[in-house]
Amino acid sequence: MNTPIVESWKPKAKSDRPSRTDIGKYYPDPSRTNFWKSEEAGKYEDFATSIPSDHPAYDVVHHLVNPKDKHVLDFGCYQGQSSKWLLDAGAARVVGVDNVAENIAQARQKFRDCANLSFLEVPSQALLPSDLEFDSAAMTFVHPAINNKTDLFSAILKTQLSLRPGGSLTMLGLHPNSFFESARFLYYGHQIPAKIADGVPFQNELRLPGGQVIRFIDFHWRTETLVSILHDTRFAACEVIDLTLDLPGPAGDALRKSVESLDQDWKGEWKIPLYQIIQARK
Repeated sequence: MNTPIVESWKPKAKSDRPSRTDIGKYYPDPSRTNFWKSEEAGKYEDFATSIPSDHPAYDVVHHLVNPKDKHVLDFGCYQGQSSKWLLDAGAARVVGVDNVAENIAQARQKFRDCANLSFLEVPSQALLPSDLEFDSAAMTFVHPAINNKTDLFSAILKTQLSLRPGGSLTMLGLHPNSFFESARFLYYGHQIPAKIADGVPFQNELRLPGGQVIRFIDFHWRTETLVSILHDTRFAACEVIDLTLDLPGPAGDALRKSVESLDQDWKGEWKIPLYQIIQARK
């Protein structure tokens, strides 16, 4: 694996930054969200599940979800790896749901021998079965894959309706401002050239240690928009957590412990928050 490097980027002069009329040059056609059904997507998951810099973020999710002996919903489970991690973290039962039939088929095949782990296809316009109730729910890297506010509202509402009173939803994603800052991350690339509005697609990329680059589409959602939707879907309280080594409290302790356990020195990846968690309670 390459030695991790965080390089400083000098902010561009205002005259060098594209105007809003230039945005179309930078943001690909949203139809490329078909990426998530492609063979390339399989390569993405194989690599993404092994990104060392992601592991501390998932560890903080597990700390906040606190899955031990709980029934946990993994909403937007893709092909099931995040669901398996929740089970490994002590959950009594995990149900992974996704709206892509191919993903659910792959998840069922890969984890067919895992007790207390099941997968369910739930179409975008359908609710979860009413007999399913959960103590906690997780959405990891789900909201950046949703391209409109209606579907984003629907996804969050489905989790709220499936939670028992007092249950929590923990959402992990890339920090919405991370690529506006003057930093470069080892694996995640493509600094966004201008501030963009909610729901606007942009090309993201993962740089593999061997030099291959996987490009895919994300959609930009401001923190304020996500918190507003959580309140509108009747979550009682929300906490926004920017993941840096300065994070206080038990969640920060979990993050620092996880970063220290990595084989390489990844502290540079955490000076500017690459990841953000929003936790809401019913």
